[in-house]
Amino acid sequence: MNNGIMRAVEVEGMFLSPVHVGWGNELDPFCSFMRGDRLYYFEMASVVQRFSERDRAEFLSLVEKNNLIEIRKFLNTRLDPSRDALASIAVSESVVREYSGKIDDPRNQLIFEPFFRNGNRFIPAIPGSSLKGAIRTAVIDRVLEDRHITLEGNTLRNPRAMESWVLGYRSMEADPFKALKVEDVDLVPGSTIIYHVFNYSPNRATLTNLGLRFEAARSYLDGGNLSFRTVLQFFEGFKDKTIRAGKDRRPAISMYIEPEFVLSACREFYLKNLHEEHERFYINSPYAEESRRLVEAASELSQDECLIRVGRFTQAESKSINRYRKVMVRGRGGRSRPMDFGTTRNLADGRYPMGWLKLRFIGLDLKKVGKTTSRTIWQHRKPERDKRKRLVSGTPTRRGSVDLSALKKKYKIKKQKP
Repeated sequence: MNNGIMRAVEVEGMFLSPVHVGWGNELDPFCSFMRGDRLYYFEMASVVQRFSERDRAEFLSLVEKNNLIEIRKFLNTRLDPSRDALASIAVSESVVREYSGKIDDPRNQLIFEPFFRNGNRFIPAIPGSSLKGAIRTAVIDRVLEDRHITLEGNTLRNPRAMESWVLGYRSMEADPFKALKVEDVDLVPGSTIIYHVFNYSPNRATLTNLGLRFEAARSYLDGGNLSFRTVLQFFEGFKDKTIRAGKDRRPAISMYIEPEFVLSACREFYLKNLHEEHERFYINSPYAEESRRLVEAASELSQDECLIRVGRFTQAESKSINRYRKVMVRGRGGRSRPMDFGTTRNLADGRYPMGWLKLRFIGLDLKKVGKTTSRTIWQHRKPERDKRKRLVSGTPTRRGSVDLSALKKKYKIKKQKP
């Protein structure tokens, strides 16, 4: 839909691999219990109110004694999933085995980290900000390459300064992503599962159980075939809008990002990311099969489709720009050193790379996809810093020549009378 002010682009998505988007919360181990291959969670106060006087007195006695094992056993025998559970989550076989083996261990808290949930509806959802952040990374990488931008000094060290320099804005008000809004994606009930997350090191050719249990969206790799629909809203009203800046006027945003450019940038960035990860970490490993399936799915993308990677455990390479990527890797003695790539990968259930989605943009002008570059969408009015005539000091400094353009207006030189 395009009404001249807002262009709404429908997007169909598919989960290619398990995705976990957290929100910093944990499921209280005393407000959840497992039956079979499902984890149920409940509200403790409501359950205690339903206890008989005898059960309530027994429960409070166990709480006073701080007997964790007996509290777990007591609750497990009194709770009824159909009556007491707020909701439930599927659990992988490895998590079921761990729960059964450690339920009597007071040192094991059996903590689970849930998926982000939208409000109080207990419905897992991917925030629009997660999708927008993944798009932003791909767009910045593409603009930097298209415009042959070189980063140095503060723009190389400070991510915010780098983004501002590459996208051509001085203040957040002129950030081009101000003109893009991405809706949250609600997942259908029963579409998630709790997995262990393992760390894989090609150097050791072994898996390390991180002791982490995360709720993740089911996917193509684990037989879930979960899909969704969302809308990207591009506010075209910003395209030619200007605002007053002192005596002058400047563009409201530094550049307007077309949907076709977003699709093209994501295709290029994430396809490269996927292939590099497969070749560096999986191609000759015991865990190559699932990565190979991802590569095959990517090879079948149509012109209106792209990959994107979101959530936790998606590796530093998918969250940083290619040419200036520095991944801090901890070496011997606990010292960290910068590298172009990480040295390990994270696998859900010890098999699945995490975070991969496929997106299909509906209704785009496919003739523009692939031809659109950041040069073609850059505002005809360049950012203010590019309009100034550059006056450069000849005095050598550690940071190179100094731009004195701003001083020319601030300190006007009076002309001497003849």
